[in-house]
Amino acid sequence: MKKIILFCVITVQMFQPAYAYIDPATGSMLFSVFLGLITTLFFFVQVLWMKLKTIFTDKSLAKTNNPFVIYSEGKKYDSLFLPILDEFEKREIPVIFYTSSETDLVLEKNYKFIKSQYIGKGNTAFLKLAFINADICLMTTPHLDVYQLKRSKNVKHYTHIYHGIGDGCGYRLYGIDYYDSVLISIEHNEKYIREIEQKSHLPAKELITVGFPQLDYMAQHLKDITIEPKEKFTVLFAPSWGDSSVLSRFGDVIMEKLSQKSDWNIIFRPHPQSYIAEKKKLEKFFNKYKDAKNITVDKSTDNIPSMAIS
Repeated sequence: MKKIILFCVITVQMFQPAYAYIDPATGSMLFSVFLGLITTLFFFVQVLWMKLKTIFTDKSLAKTNNPFVIYSEGKKYDSLFLPILDEFEKREIPVIFYTSSETDLVLEKNYKFIKSQYIGKGNTAFLKLAFINADICLMTTPHLDVYQLKRSKNVKHYTHIYHGIGDGCGYRLYGIDYYDSVLISIEHNEKYIREIEQKSHLPAKELITVGFPQLDYMAQHLKDITIEPKEKFTVLFAPSWGDSSVLSRFGDVIMEKLSQKSDWNIIFRPHPQSYIAEKKKLEKFFNKYKDAKNITVDKSTDNIPSMAIS
């Protein structure tokens, strides 16, 4: 019994507070190292999981060689790709169209030379695209061969097309770096792309000025819709998304002012990506102005009607 008591006393003495001190600089360094290890582990597991999924992925898309393949992330890009597909159809050129939207308008079109297929969303679609077989693959999705969207060894040439009129260089870091060519809307865009290539030591891409297909779609669509007469002065508030957008920087100030204009009709049309990347921010806006009688929210993927009446 005495030996047990002596052992307990010695053990307690061994674990007395050491009053250790870690200075802020060392603590910050240790925290950074810990955070780096966690981040590295996260990406390692993610890459490993992607490789495991690749092994068991259906590779049927790679079995047939296709001259042209077009991929769309979803219905919001219908106005970009429909004019292009219509032109292929008119020229009787076969095209395979893959989409990540089950409600894509292209799936409903009775094309003869365009074969369309829904291939899932996100990583599911990207895994399948990694095995496609084509001479040319056209996409508006950025970050080819940067993140999950990998080049297929069976595709000879990747072409990027902008879904905005701007130069696109500030759209995403490394967004178009690894495409073989880019379809630009205006010649003015070329100098920015060339400057990025030089500073990043990238090979020069083929740049082709094609205009902006969405404007063709909008012009034709405007003829096909009926515009109701305006009863009030109408303002369309359609901000982009992201930290530098009007919605993030001045959105609440603008909406507060507009909500006070009782004799105006206000259409609030957030960017489609806001519903994904800024869901909480939008919910806050919707709740704050849900009782404002002069504000309506346009969630449609078709932007022509709201633009036409504003």
